[in-house]
This record gives sequence, structure tokens and C-alpha cells, in this order.
Amino acid sequence: FRSEGGGAAALGGISYHLVPNDDRGMIDPDAVAEAIRDSSNHHNPRTALIAMENTQNNCGGRVLTPQDMEDISKVAKGNEVPLHIDGARIFNASVKLETPVIELVKDADSVSFCLSKGLSCPVGSVVCGSNEFIEEARRMRKMVGGGMRQAGFMAAAGIVALDSMVERLAEDHTNAAKLALGLSNLSGITIDPESVETNLVFFEVDYPDRAELARKLESQGIKGGSSAKRWRFVTHYGVSSEDVDYTLDVLGQALAG
Repeated sequence: FRSEGGGAAALGGISYHLVPNDDRGMIDPDAVAEAIRDSSNHHNPRTALIAMENTQNNCGGRVLTPQDMEDISKVAKGNEVPLHIDGARIFNASVKLETPVIELVKDADSVSFCLSKGLSCPVGSVVCGSNEFIEEARRMRKMVGGGMRQAGFMAAAGIVALDSMVERLAEDHTNAAKLALGLSNLSGITIDPESVETNLVFFEVDYPDRAELARKLESQGIKGGSSAKRWRFVTHYGVSSEDVDYTLDVLGQALAG
């Protein structure tokens, strides 16, 4: 809804029904139940899916627990509505909670996750579900031109990621916490370091010309700034603890200047 250019509506004929979430990205199960439309009333669209995200990007990479997922799943199953988990960064949640991914998604009907975010592949995502679901997903992929030829060499990178890049996500979380704490000591930056749970660091910037500030940072190799008040920095395999120190030093000097 936020970042896909209205694709679900334009390509799938899907209408959204948004349910407010808390600061972790969790939604009240009672609110979900209330949002399910009465399909016997022909004025209403049919509720076809409940979607959750873990970790929750716009809430700062906060994690949802197996109990959170179970609570929403009970509503979904009670109303015969499928539950999908957008797990773009589900392995970050798994590492943070020290809980296997299977425990975080066992109550879902379908799951998607990215190989190209924290797991550091050059490209790729995976969608998981029943055989029937995957067959339909493949058909829809073909309809929108998403099929690829000779893609095995890229898929091979995904195997490497799943075999060797999961446990090291804890390093990204440590670097993100270090970055958040350092940012909290800079004048003009507003951030709650305690809210940073994984590898996403959101903060507000009070500066007369944020676009110019972003350009200054980019000229010194630091990306992530913009003209918006709220910025997002992300730690990953290519960002070391020393890079965090460098970023804090350069940003501090730029804000002071």
C-alpha cells in the first residue's frame, strides 16, 4: 500500500482496508476481526487476505513474536481468510528473537522473504505456500511478465545466503544499535535508541536544508539522506563498525557546519 505504486489495485483489482498498528507494527486482533467485511452484503468487497509484516519496516524494523502471529491467525482461521506474512526481513526477526523462522511463520498460509536485503544477495525473493498456492503464483507471475530464463546462477547466490548469511545478522543489529546510540548524541537528531531492535535505524533530522545535508553526506560516501524530515539508515553485510564510526563523525561535522 505504501511503496508499490498502487500495483495491487492496478494489476489485481484489489482494494485495501487498513487497520491501525501500534509502534511495533502489531495490529489489534479485535480490530482485524472488525475489519473483515460481510460478503453477504453485495455492497462490500470480499475479504480475501490478512497481511502482516515482520520485521515491520516503517516502524523501524521492530519484531513481531510467534504469539503475535498466533493471535492474528486465530482471527484469520475463524473467518476462513488466508494469512500472509511479508517476511522481507523475517530472518532478522528470527535472529533478534532467537527463534527459528518456522516458529514465526507456522500460523501463516503463505510467506515471502527477501534474499537481497539482510541476507545480502544481489537479487531475489522467495514466496512460500501450498503446492496449489505456488502453482497459482507462477501463473500470475507469467501474466505480469515476471518469468526469468536461465536464472539458476542467481538462485545459487540464494543458497549461499541461506547457508552462511543468517547468523551474522546479529552483527548488523549490533552495528545498528551502535549507530542509534551515536545519533542520539548529535545535535539536530531525534531518535529513541531503545526502539532499534534489528538493522533499521529511523530518526528525524532538524536542519535548515536537509537535501543539501544529504548531498554533503553522499559526497563522502554516506547514502540514506533526503529532503524528508525522517531518515532511514540500514546496516548490512557491507557496513562495518568502523563505517558506523565514520558516518557519525561525518554527520556530526556536517550538522555542526
